[in-house]
Amino acid sequence: MKFFIALLFVAYASAQTSDLRNNSMVALDMLRAAIPDFKLVQDDAILRVSDAKQKASTVLAGFYHTVFDRKVSYLESVIQDEGDLLQYGMDLESWCWDNNLPILEGIMGWIGNDFSECIKQLDSSVSDVIATVYGRFLEDETNISKYSLLEVFQKRNIISNPQSIADAIAALNFDITEALPELDVTVTDFVNDLNDKIPTYTGCLTTRLNQRKSQLEMLKAQTEQCLNEQ
Repeated sequence: MKFFIALLFVAYASAQTSDLRNNSMVALDMLRAAIPDFKLVQDDAILRVSDAKQKASTVLAGFYHTVFDRKVSYLESVIQDEGDLLQYGMDLESWCWDNNLPILEGIMGWIGNDFSECIKQLDSSVSDVIATVYGRFLEDETNISKYSLLEVFQKRNIISNPQSIADAIAALNFDITEALPELDVTVTDFVNDLNDKIPTYTGCLTTRLNQRKSQLEMLKAQTEQCLNEQ
């Protein structure tokens, strides 16, 4: 009788073990079946960040166009002033005019330095803005990479307790986009931050150019004085 009971116990234990092992395989099948959904959400999140980065790149290119357009406008203005001054001096007595030529060249050289200094100041402030927005994108990509299907195995035993694995798989949250901020807002903030830099840059160009134009006017005034003394 005892032997028969022992056989029943062994059979029961064997059946239990068989069911447990089968559940282990079922849990792995569940996880494998979740891979396509996981990939789909990962792809979507990556595309969202990639799209935002491309928009930011387009915004930055537009900003550079604006900066260069401003510089071209100011450069054309000062070159026109130089040309007018040279035209003014062409028919004048060399005694009253020729000494202005090396001074004029020096002033124009200083204007070039002024333009570079304004760009340097702009570049310094814009670099912080660019670093900030791309730093946010890097954080977003890091958040995406934190998601892993393998987390269901942490502190769980696929052999002795496969049900805990199955429960963890069922509770997986694939909505990675919840971990991402509003990317459109990030790009909009980037646009506004860059645009905020333009007035300061324009002010720098205007201030320095007005100072140099005063020096150009002084050359003309000195020439007029010389002509009046003849």
